Amino acid sequence: MEVYAHVNGARRDAHRHEDGLFKCYPKGTNLVDTARCFSDLRDAAVFLVQHPAWGIRMQPGSAIIYEGIQIARR
Repeated sequence: MEVYAHVNGARRDAHRHEDGLFKCYPKGTNLVDTARCFSDLRDAAVFLVQHPAWGIRMQPGSAIIYEGIQIARR
């Protein structure tokens, strides 16, 4: 499975935080206390589908992306 977005012509992919978890955040915040954490990318993808206003941290740049997120089953 892939979770990614194209931002300003560059592809960004969901990545694990330094603690090994994928982190989703509500729009407008990057506070770890508000993040929902997932050990499996599939679980994070399901959460994003169910909560379309939330974003996920992506690389490169370690940015939280909220819009244009794509989920591909591979």
